[in-house]
Amino acid sequence: MSGTNGNTFKGAVLPFVFFEYNCNTSMKKFLLFFLLFSCMLLSTTKTFAQSADSLKVIVDSLSVKVATLEHDLAYLEIKININSLGADMEILSINVHRISTDFRVATLSKNKKEIVLLRKYHKSCEETLKIIKERIDFLQEIANSNKYLDLENYLDVSIRNMLFRYYNLKDTMSLVGELLN
Repeated sequence: MSGTNGNTFKGAVLPFVFFEYNCNTSMKKFLLFFLLFSCMLLSTTKTFAQSADSLKVIVDSLSVKVATLEHDLAYLEIKININSLGADMEILSINVHRISTDFRVATLSKNKKEIVLLRKYHKSCEETLKIIKERIDFLQEIANSNKYLDLENYLDVSIRNMLFRYYNLKDTMSLVGELLN
């Protein structure tokens, strides 16, 4: 057997050569393992970075969708408030006209109890009209808040319509109030 320096030694050099051979093989295996492990770490880091980027894109996309849904919800809430207010005004208008008609009937039949009840009912309708005015004012505050710029035209037209109906209803109620007194 020959050693690393070309000399032939029996016994004493053999363990050194075997150790040197094993050391080179072990070192090669270790370096190969370290290289593969480093590559795996780098690819895992790269994959993690890519997945973090894709998560960021998903989060941004969902944030946009949430903002759109919040805006749509606000629009629907405003629209529901306007429609509800319009329905309440219509009901109050019908009730005021009914008070007027019932008062005429009660006057012709000389039913004083009915007239007293109609006066109380008219008072409750006046309270309802005050609440309606507060709701209109609330919608005006929303329109003036600049929070819903894209709904500005819709809100302006709706509020003008509600105010027009409110003042007509207020005038009708004051005429019926004069009639009842």
